[in-house]
Amino acid sequence: MIGNTWRYGSIDSVTDTLIYSKYTPSQHTNHHALAEEQAATTSLLAVFLTIPFAVQSFPKIGLVFWLVLILVMGQVGWLRLKYSVSPSLFASPTGWALALVTATVAYGLFRTSGHASFEVWKDMARGVAFLIALGLLSQLETVHGEAAKPLVVEKFSNYLVAVAFICGVAGYFKYVALLAGYCTDLIAPNCPQNYPWGTSLVGDYNFFALTLLFGALATVHKWATADSLSHSLGWSAVLGVILFAGMHAGSRRFWIIAPIAIATGIALTWLRHRQRAAFNKLFQRLALGVVCSWAILEAGVWVFTMTESTSTGLMASRLHSLADQAESYGLSARLERWRYALSLIDLQTFFAGAGFSYRSAFGCHFIDCTVEDFPHLPLLSALLYGGIGAALATLACFGIALFKAWRAVNEDSRPDIGISMMICLIFISVSGDTLLSAPVFLAILLMLSFTSRSATATWLGAKTGR
Repeated sequence: MIGNTWRYGSIDSVTDTLIYSKYTPSQHTNHHALAEEQAATTSLLAVFLTIPFAVQSFPKIGLVFWLVLILVMGQVGWLRLKYSVSPSLFASPTGWALALVTATVAYGLFRTSGHASFEVWKDMARGVAFLIALGLLSQLETVHGEAAKPLVVEKFSNYLVAVAFICGVAGYFKYVALLAGYCTDLIAPNCPQNYPWGTSLVGDYNFFALTLLFGALATVHKWATADSLSHSLGWSAVLGVILFAGMHAGSRRFWIIAPIAIATGIALTWLRHRQRAAFNKLFQRLALGVVCSWAILEAGVWVFTMTESTSTGLMASRLHSLADQAESYGLSARLERWRYALSLIDLQTFFAGAGFSYRSAFGCHFIDCTVEDFPHLPLLSALLYGGIGAALATLACFGIALFKAWRAVNEDSRPDIGISMMICLIFISVSGDTLLSAPVFLAILLMLSFTSRSATATWLGAKTGR
């Protein structure tokens, strides 16, 4: 074992400690080569699962997801040739559920009369892509052992915080420029028409804010496990930047869910902290870092624009809709779509599905027939395109995701990832089409497959020397 000292934020120094292979052929004589292979595989998986979060804020990099998929496929083939280890897609309920949902989307495409949307074909391809990633996970566990899985989780957390922080900083400067009267076609064509509001870099500010919220939860985990004053203050300042961008993105869901989620993450840290006095100091650093970074950002807005940063009129209007009974407390648009979806379900559709023709029907009913739309509820979409079978497969996937999320929170492995899944389920329940149209849901679902009590315990033991 290489005698490296562990430093917070670095996992390479414990890589050698974590190699407890359950499969050790003669090729493993080169210990350093094995460590490098493990590091490369875990990094590749973490990058692949982080890209969907970045694409939500920077859609123009969407091609990167498919390019990295080629690398994932190459790594699957390499491990298959080197160790004769085939990927196992059905070793867990996650694999079965994801395969079933992907199969129902393929069935829906078969049932579609006429030309199916390219987006639906891309959804099915995305489902296959995540199945391939799940196969690589199974190979990683077989070759490198259970202890390799938390490495993926830690790297994913690091990359997610980086993505959220970059989005927060970019969103802040875009917001300041917007208040000062500047905009750019790099964010939206025909600027300033249809320009994203606030800090959001895309028109779908809810999913932009969702990436920030996931990053904020991962940052809370970093703060909770910080081992020095500078690290805890640094993560607190990062959290302040992310929360500022999220609160100014225009997403009402963020305004409601973020305080609850962050408070829950902090409360879980308090409940599980053995030394309450040490936690109190840690919390004081959190408050100091968040407040100072927020104040600096507010001051920057005022200095550069001489304008209040909250755009109080629009924010007050959006907040008022949440308490407006006439607008069904902000759900009126969704309720209209759900009622229309139910009106399209006849006996044949209920049992056999009608394919994805409903997307054009929704587009004509709610927009102007130039674009497609959908019910914004995956369960209703599944019932429309694949009948009761597709709906049950979707419901099973929801159930598995919820169970894994609860276990992640309850078993003290990675509560931040469990909370993220619960939030994701809420978001996609009022925003998504098929489950495969929400890649961040699929990424977190696979990440929950990487978290386990035993694996985390092994990693923590290596990290602390216990």
